[in-house]
Amino acid sequence: MFLAIDVGNTQTTLGLFDEDGSVAHGWRMATSHTDTSDMIDARLHGYFNKDGLDQARVTAAGIACVVPVLTRAWYKCLLDRTGTEPLVVTPQTDSGMRIDMPNPTQVGADRIANAVAARLTYGAPVIVVDFGTATNIDVVDATGSYRGGAISPGLMLSAAALFSKAAKLPMRWARRPRPPCSPASS
Repeated sequence: MFLAIDVGNTQTTLGLFDEDGSVAHGWRMATSHTDTSDMIDARLHGYFNKDGLDQARVTAAGIACVVPVLTRAWYKCLLDRTGTEPLVVTPQTDSGMRIDMPNPTQVGADRIANAVAARLTYGAPVIVVDFGTATNIDVVDATGSYRGGAISPGLMLSAAALFSKAAKLPMRWARRPRPPCSPASS
């Protein structure tokens, strides 16, 4: 089985894939920028145990990470767990997609992985929109090359900025109202 990890600034998503490429299981967890490889390993162990899965069946893994210190921690954890070097997505990774930009090293692993997946799923040209901590919009041209895109604050960051700067939009309005408590029986 293949374990795919997408480490974002706010959340980390994990997907476990069967040999035929189908998703066998998935998890989502908060990204902690202070996690060590041991802490990540313990968390993985917990997820597999909770769902009755055998970690020994994971023979390969891949990481797309936008938090450099966590790339090293995940790499060590997965190397120790599988005994093989995990694939680490970078602009230098042979993904089968040309990065047609003046400075390809500035393209994040998340954006590369998204563009490759979109091209494989939908063909080219394709536009990818990823809503996360940041909102990324990326373009794959008709030749299948990554051409770049735009990045802006994500929905939650934008809302927080709006509520902090707009006097008539207090943050309490952004929260869902809680249902009233049921009155005690009289």
